[in-house]
Amino acid sequence: MRFFIWALALAGLYLTSRYSLPLFHGIAGLFSVVIAGGVFAVAWNSRGFQENNYLLFLGIAYLFVGALNLLHTLAYGGMGVFPGFGADLPVQLGFAARGLESVSLCLAPLCLGRRLKPYAVFAGYSLTFALITLMIFVWRIFPLRVAAGPGLAALQQTADCLAGVILLGALALLWRRREEFDPEVLRRLIAAIALAIGSELALAVFTGASGQAGVVGHLLKICSLWLIYQALIATGIRRPYHLLFRNLKLGEAMVRQERDFADSLMETAQVMVVVLDRQGRIVRLNPAGERLTGHALAKVQGRLFWEVFPAPEAVDTMKEAFYDLTAGDFHQAYESDWVAKDGVRRLIGWSATAHVGEDGSVSHVIGTGIDLTDRQDAAIRLQRLQAELARQVQGVKARTRELEVIKGELASVTEAVSHGLRSPLRWISGFCEALENTAAGRLDFKGRRYLRRLRRAIRQTGELTEALLHHSRLARAEVKRQEIDLS
Repeated sequence: MRFFIWALALAGLYLTSRYSLPLFHGIAGLFSVVIAGGVFAVAWNSRGFQENNYLLFLGIAYLFVGALNLLHTLAYGGMGVFPGFGADLPVQLGFAARGLESVSLCLAPLCLGRRLKPYAVFAGYSLTFALITLMIFVWRIFPLRVAAGPGLAALQQTADCLAGVILLGALALLWRRREEFDPEVLRRLIAAIALAIGSELALAVFTGASGQAGVVGHLLKICSLWLIYQALIATGIRRPYHLLFRNLKLGEAMVRQERDFADSLMETAQVMVVVLDRQGRIVRLNPAGERLTGHALAKVQGRLFWEVFPAPEAVDTMKEAFYDLTAGDFHQAYESDWVAKDGVRRLIGWSATAHVGEDGSVSHVIGTGIDLTDRQDAAIRLQRLQAELARQVQGVKARTRELEVIKGELASVTEAVSHGLRSPLRWISGFCEALENTAAGRLDFKGRRYLRRLRRAIRQTGELTEALLHHSRLARAEVKRQEIDLS
């Protein structure tokens, strides 16, 4: 239905051109001015949270493109707004508007991923607009003047083709950065630039023809502007997550992913994890905490944790620690007795930290607990093991003395064997090197491979011999003994 209405509108515009060309040009010019102003309004007012600088840059550019289109519309024949200027004024203003739009569409993709200073861009376009208007209205040195004579048509064609080439560059740059855009927005922008290229080519082809023939170029231009409207205004207002808040939507997805990841960590953690609000009420208790305390989360959620878990004599200590956390002491570690649901006391090693909200105040307290109940039994077992170890050490000392005697004898044998191997190895290595230098060319591939393997084996045996010698020297070195407390 929407396309049908749009086709009717285009048909109406075409019939308007058949009725009156000035009326057609006036409608087309006002349409472009409205679109340009709308793009600027959306882009400028969203600059505080817009990370995609393509829209912001184009918005600023289209403000001045729209201004030139407005001057072009007012300068069209029959308006009488600018007396004293000839037929070259609307031609110059029209090309200035199209040229500024082409260059802006080509520069806009270069702003993606970069920090854009909107006021500096606005100032730059203001200077460009002032320079163009001075060249046309004051100095009268802008190209495409009727005074150019017979060469004017060729110059106009060249100018329109140049604008088309610039738009082709804009299309290529936009395609290279296509990952930065929503697919639907990207398709509309590409179609808009393609129609703008078609408009420039149509104006170039129909230069010098009847005014009615140039309507094709203007209709393509209107379609291009409408697609830009759809991509940059309608999409940005009706479905803001496609353009203005696309990054915000992605950020929300990342937050959900991080939250799900944190939930999975709590569910699978083998230590007790409890989350409290700033008043000390229980918000979360993971499965390990439920198993340790015997309390289900549904039964204790919303209750003050010191009314549920700590032993009576530890309640005041737990309260004090909690209030210290909420007052700014963001990390604490201590031990306290907790009472499980079945009445069994458990010694819990408790580590807690405070989570600070966006307002700077503590929003939650997160604690992790480890069951240390069996630690005393472990200490008793450790003392028994230490006594047993002391007895074992005495036996080890006696056996060590025996081993020292054996070690001395083994070192002597090792040194003798190592010295005995060094000389034959040097002879074998020397003969292998001589064989390689004198007869390597007469050996086939298998013979050369055997020779390499032989030299590698000699090198490894030499390294082993040196290691044995080094070991024998270490065995004769004096051993420095000192006592070590194994408790």
